[in-house]
Amino acid sequence: MLESSRFRERAVSALLLGAVVPCVYASVQSFGWDAFQWSGVLGIVSTFGSPTFLGSYLVVVLPFALYRLTATGRDILAGDGRAAQVRYVAYLTLSLLMVGVLLRIAIVDR
Repeated sequence: MLESSRFRERAVSALLLGAVVPCVYASVQSFGWDAFQWSGVLGIVSTFGSPTFLGSYLVVVLPFALYRLTATGRDILAGDGRAAQVRYVAYLTLSLLMVGVLLRIAIVDR
């Protein structure tokens, strides 16, 4: 199924795009703002309903973000230009956001 390089890259892009909303929502929840009243749930749950599920998802997705970050860094060193720099900043931001949410779940919600 993942024989094609193009298909693999599209699958990684979909995976990373799917992580944006839960990460942003978890960040908003960490500041105490939440549009929904979660019953019986403590901590940052994002769209998953449980800090454990959110953390597990992010642990699986984070290596793909780091893969894209390093691949884009290689593109910049090869001289691919401004578009590669913008992608690098986006992947770096997403990776740091994931790590921040994971740390927030692991340290503060205990």
